[in-house]
Amino acid sequence: MADIIIGRQQIFDQKLNIYAYELLFRGNDFDLNDKDGATQATNQVITDTILELGLNAIVGPHKAFINFTTQNILDKTPLRLPKDRIVVEVLENVEIDMTIVANLTELSNLGYIIALDDFVFSDAWMPLVEFADIIKLDILDMGESKTRELITRLKP
Repeated sequence: MADIIIGRQQIFDQKLNIYAYELLFRGNDFDLNDKDGATQATNQVITDTILELGLNAIVGPHKAFINFTTQNILDKTPLRLPKDRIVVEVLENVEIDMTIVANLTELSNLGYIIALDDFVFSDAWMPLVEFADIIKLDILDMGESKTRELITRLKP
């Protein structure tokens, strides 16, 4: 196993019960600002969490939100993971094109939960909004007014 740290950040439901954990990679072996480094980091989190440590040891009975890069989605990496235990979290820097939309649609149709991370409204992301199960908003970055406006726009 590589010398890494896997962090987990709680995600709560409306009643403040733990719904899931977002798994976060921290380590020196990968440059997360580089797209290949971020893809390798996601693959390392998957390997260490699922194969070596065990998902139950990390998140218990809860779901695991895992960040997937453009390349992870093109490679259909989520198909190697249990759809009842993970949430496919689409990073905000994923390059949206027809192949990405098709692969995420396939995952959604197979029963995977799709979450859009740090969502900012744009036309390119609209095809994903149609089938995304969860849209995560960066409230601190947007502020209350913009957040309320975006919620109103996304509500339908």
